[in-house]
Amino acid sequence: MQMKYLFLLVVIIGLISCAENKQPSQSSKIKNIDIDNDAKYKAGRGLYITNCATCHNLRYELAGPALQHVEERWKDKALLYAFIKNSQAVIAKDAYAKDLYNRYNKVEMTQFAWLKDEEIDQLLHYISVASNKKD
Repeated sequence: MQMKYLFLLVVIIGLISCAENKQPSQSSKIKNIDIDNDAKYKAGRGLYITNCATCHNLRYELAGPALQHVEERWKDKALLYAFIKNSQAVIAKDAYAKDLYNRYNKVEMTQFAWLKDEEIDQLLHYISVASNKKD
């Protein structure tokens, strides 16, 4: 008799598990964004991996600063876009950019002049969403 109840309990737990697995996982939903189906996030992630990950991590300093919440550290979004495209031009006229340059041993960031604003939007979208992701 006890074996029947044990078997029934295992079946019920299994059914509940299967039902829960059909819903998107919490880790794939961040800030109400389903990252599994967010084309902007995926495009930005690709750009980050291809162009940024060698020198930058989201949460830890590498050759360059951690990029988590990077937009919040810049007083002007246009200045950040200009820095990504040509850091040296911005360093020449902006104190924050100059401080970054000095803090990271005066190593010039690679210029990404070829990036379109739309691609920088995608990149920053990925960084923003990933910055808020709980591992």
